[in-house]
Formats: sequence, structure tokens, C-alpha cells
Amino acid sequence: MARTEIAVQDFLSHDVNDIVFTAADATNDMAFENTGKEVIILKGGSSASGSMTVASVADSYRRTGDVVQSVAADTDYFSGPFPPEVFNQSDGLVNIDFDTDTDISLAVVRMK
Repeated sequence: MARTEIAVQDFLSHDVNDIVFTAADATNDMAFENTGKEVIILKGGSSASGSMTVASVADSYRRTGDVVQSVAADTDYFSGPFPPEVFNQSDGLVNIDFDTDTDISLAVVRMK
């Protein structure tokens, strides 16, 4: 099953209202193109409760370091940036897994 790919948005202004959020997809999970300048912004809605995992790959020393973020109701989170050598999968994408997608949304933003 193919992951839902999230379009990376360039952060061109300082107005967070310009950022477009996408509903989390726990069925297919998600992925995004990563250059090392991207951050994930998570929004927990009024009934949110779950977690997000950003999957790592073994670095040159065979270490891994998944990023796990619990998501609570009415709370926003920032995660990243993600060094490509630690987080990019063989297809060049970063994989994001959700244990639930109830009332959780996210955006991937590239910082300039």
C-alpha cells in the first residue's frame, strides 16, 4: 500500500495562517520529500489523542533514532528538522506513522 505523500510548503512569510494543514492518515501512513530543512507542524484538535512516529534509518554507525511525539487535544507541536542521512528512506522520503488519525492534522514546512 502506498503512503499518502504530503506536499512540502515553503515558509515564505511569518504568518502561520498561510500554512495549509492535512488530516493525518493512519490507514496508509504518510511521507514527505526531505532536504534536511523541513519541519512537521502537528495540530491536535479538541478530541485528539494519539502519537506520531518519524521513522529513522541506521546511520553510518548503525544507530537509529525514531522521533515519537504524543499528540494531545488542543495542542500544537513542532518536530524537525530531519537530517537526510538519518531519516530519508531508500526512496528519499521521510516516513511518518500514526497510531490514530482522529482529529490530528499536520503540515510539512521547508524553512529557508
